[in-house]
Amino acid sequence: MPPVSVVIIGRNEAGNIRECVESVLKMDYPQELLEVIYVDTGSTDGTQNIASAAGARVVEVRSLSPCAALARNTGLKESKHGVMHFVDGDMAIAPGYLKKAVERLAAGDAASVIGRVTERHSETNWISRVLNIDWKKKEEGYINAPGGGGTFIRAALEKIGGYNVGLPVAEEIDIGIRLRAAGYRICLINDVMAAHDYGVNSVWELALRYYGSGRGRFRILVCRDVPEEIRKSSWKLPRQAAIALAVISLMLFLGYGYEVLALLFSYPVIYPAVVVLADWKNIVTKKLGLDAFLYTYIFGVMKPVIFLGMVRESVEYGIKRLK
Repeated sequence: MPPVSVVIIGRNEAGNIRECVESVLKMDYPQELLEVIYVDTGSTDGTQNIASAAGARVVEVRSLSPCAALARNTGLKESKHGVMHFVDGDMAIAPGYLKKAVERLAAGDAASVIGRVTERHSETNWISRVLNIDWKKKEEGYINAPGGGGTFIRAALEKIGGYNVGLPVAEEIDIGIRLRAAGYRICLINDVMAAHDYGVNSVWELALRYYGSGRGRFRILVCRDVPEEIRKSSWKLPRQAAIALAVISLMLFLGYGYEVLALLFSYPVIYPAVVVLADWKNIVTKKLGLDAFLYTYIFGVMKPVIFLGMVRESVEYGIKRLK
């Protein structure tokens, strides 16, 4: 088995980092072949000290714009082995995953391997269970992008220049696009890679999560060197909002105020049917049921929240540019 550099990334993960580091050290993989690095992007809760005490080499990065891409690139630079595994500080690696991932990489037809991610509290927290549906929807085999970190051939990452540090979100979609463009493949194996904790325990916290994703989407629009596929996806919601506002404004101008109210109040009733039809494969065919329905339904309901996040970020960006 080849030596592996395990790079943990995080910021203010005092409640999770010890379990994360210990899960690495307890893996079914020869410990003498492991290099364990924790890259911290500005923690203020003592995460660095906990990681060091647990057995990781700590590398600290100071930046006005900390992000996962910056942390992973730092880990890429600081590590030494030809195989790398990235993991977030709020995860715990499954004991048998790395050995299986390395064996899959050894087949020679993939530069990146990932497994499935489960949620620690999915049995007691319905929000965690619903958010985890995204992983249950993924099918084993070749995929478009890694997720949740993953295992990589170092040379492939170095060849494409690592992660795009200009992206606060969607950096894994970006790395997938560029790996495939360079002729590499990404593979999902049907094994658990890690247990994760979203840390979302209420609808309010869920809304804040979507709001934050909206802010990240706007930053994608002003980021240079972004694949057109990602940029188009980020423009989709503003276009939808503009069309909806234009239609509503026209109807109000033409005197159809009651009709507008009827449409708005009927939305919660009509939209569930739209969700079922749009996500029939996952809800019915794959038998993911109510959780799959709620995953898609909540995203639709949260679109205004995401859009507000984009608007807020655009205002702040404009103010900074004027200074």
